[in-house]
Amino acid sequence: MPSPNGPFHIVTTLQETRGNEHHALALSALLRKHGEHVILWSDKQTNQVARFGGKVIAPFNKQMPQGGTLIILGSWVSLHPWIDYARPKRLILICNLLDSKGLSAILTELERPTLPKTELVFISQRVQDASGLPGIITPTLIDYNTYTPSQEKPAIYTVGRMSRDVPEKHHPDDPSLYRMLGWNGIQVRIMGGTCLTTAVGPHPRIELLPLNTEPPVEFLHRLSVFFYRTSSGSYEAGGRVIMEALMCGLPVVASIHGGYADWVRNGENGYLFTTQEEAWEHCLRIREDACLRTKLEQQARVSALEFAGETACQTYVAWLQQQQ
Repeated sequence: MPSPNGPFHIVTTLQETRGNEHHALALSALLRKHGEHVILWSDKQTNQVARFGGKVIAPFNKQMPQGGTLIILGSWVSLHPWIDYARPKRLILICNLLDSKGLSAILTELERPTLPKTELVFISQRVQDASGLPGIITPTLIDYNTYTPSQEKPAIYTVGRMSRDVPEKHHPDDPSLYRMLGWNGIQVRIMGGTCLTTAVGPHPRIELLPLNTEPPVEFLHRLSVFFYRTSSGSYEAGGRVIMEALMCGLPVVASIHGGYADWVRNGENGYLFTTQEEAWEHCLRIREDACLRTKLEQQARVSALEFAGETACQTYVAWLQQQQ
């Protein structure tokens, strides 16, 4: 049943295929599934808005969110001058970056007599802890009926990852790790890895693919282990791709420095590491111990459903729909 606080206005920046846009689309779909009228807004005009099915906020043309529940996705969203005319019944800010200054700035802007009290939703426990503010944690909104384990295992043990094809999404030590894995007979597939071409060099067991070369689920089904870490200057506040991998029953080997660390349990559904040596050892251990690999695969899916399955999503929607 639709909430009396509807319609739902989701405001963010729609400009490229990033976790932010995926979050906005997934949240829209989840709310619509529960009978809500949802309008997706972009605070900026970009050539991608129409592709995402959104509208550009244009206050001088009287095109802007008004009434209902206003959900602002991201502390960088531009609020002027439309926010003074929005008059929502409920105001929610989703914090998806580790950005204390940005969060403080937008919360100050939202302290207006025309607005209700801002309610905070955090993309991970680590982001909330860093803010020191009360709020709830959103489940990572993944289509758990699409992201499912493959019925066939890869013929060759394969370590891989996918991300945006930009240097900051990769750690400087990743190329040497990939070469070490390749030299030891392990296939490496990186979708969103063409930016590493020079650093990695040619290798018969390493594939560096442009982003979107394959559908995400198809790509994940060709892996044995999902590997992930970013550069020190690019903190992963959430890590949607980690949850997608877990949903597909993939053990995760990831750097401890990320909001996703709450989802990875050492020895249960994967491993967290701090050093290059640990990353190397975890990838090899999973290859060499078939019983361990089977256990990690089974628990990966179980843990993903715990964090982002139907129950978690139902609880989140019920909170979004509740009348204040």
